[in-house]
Amino acid sequence: MFLFIHFYYTLMFVIRAPVDGVWGARTRNNTWTGMVGELWRGEADFSLRLFWSAARKEAIDFTRAYIFEPFVMITRKPGPLPQHLAPIKPFTGDIWIALVVTTTLAGAILWGAQRAWSRFSGGRGLDAVSAFLYILGMLLAEPTDALPTNITAQMLVGSWWVFCVVVVAMYRGSLIAHLTAPVNPSPIDTLDQLLEVEGATWGLEGGHGVGWDWFKYNTNPKVQHMFTTMQVTPREEQLARVLGGQHAFFTWKYYIKMVVALHHTDIYGHTPLHISKQEFISGQSGWGENAPFLKPLDRIIGRLVETGLIDHWLEELFGGFLARIRRPDGLKEAATKTCTLCPDQPWFSHPHAGRHAFTFSTAGNDTECTLCHMMNL
Repeated sequence: MFLFIHFYYTLMFVIRAPVDGVWGARTRNNTWTGMVGELWRGEADFSLRLFWSAARKEAIDFTRAYIFEPFVMITRKPGPLPQHLAPIKPFTGDIWIALVVTTTLAGAILWGAQRAWSRFSGGRGLDAVSAFLYILGMLLAEPTDALPTNITAQMLVGSWWVFCVVVVAMYRGSLIAHLTAPVNPSPIDTLDQLLEVEGATWGLEGGHGVGWDWFKYNTNPKVQHMFTTMQVTPREEQLARVLGGQHAFFTWKYYIKMVVALHHTDIYGHTPLHISKQEFISGQSGWGENAPFLKPLDRIIGRLVETGLIDHWLEELFGGFLARIRRPDGLKEAATKTCTLCPDQPWFSHPHAGRHAFTFSTAGNDTECTLCHMMNL
């Protein structure tokens, strides 16, 4: 696509990273830093892979968005619970509390019924402790041989026995299932779940992009609190903290999926990292503009989007490309191929003409295509 534009308009262009190495954020005196600032000041004509936001739209123009990339949270998948906790896992805490209350209540009713019967008939009743142990023994499948002699107590004991048979059968079946196939706790998918974790921390990469702005200008008190304790460190350090437990890394979905697939996934497709189901921002990746060819770019991008090529390329990137990379000889094969725009960077050749130019990116310290950039993540 770049070749087409170059031929049609006979343009000469230079591609470089922003001087300060950040995407761009508004300062207190209403100026802009990073890539947005260079566009706003007229020091650059256009940029690639720049996310749209309302504040940025006031400073620069954007072409039609071609990738909708969500802002997500990366956490460590919870491991299986210790086996010594298996006896209590078949039932939830609420059910255990209900069983304790029901057992105590049944013992009290049996004691009251036996005491009332003994007063009217002159027979021997049960004390409170004996009545409770009688009921508890039936629940533990160790009932006593002695049965009540009055009809009221017999009906109570019979009903309780049916209840115990059902509960014990459910407990045994669930216990066997937990022992043979331990169930992991649910992963963290929402901000509320993260904030409930004692000692949890969270962080972002540097760059002051749209994700940073979402935290900084958010009106939600919980998000505002998180921003005050946000840890801004490089990606490798963020992921190391995530793997250490109780840390959440906020980043962009497709970007982190590639990183996780390349560096934190085994040959069987298993990874200790979890990408949240909740998506906090629907980031639109477009090209920031203050150049005269905005409409032609919109028209070309529109054709690529409407024909489904963007979705096809992304699907193939995360499917076939990563599958080949994870093969034992995948990285070795990748190192033998080079990119026409970045000859010093390895990549997998692709049959679709024009894809490489379309995925061109200026993110990072060096200018390189997306595939080459991902290979070096």
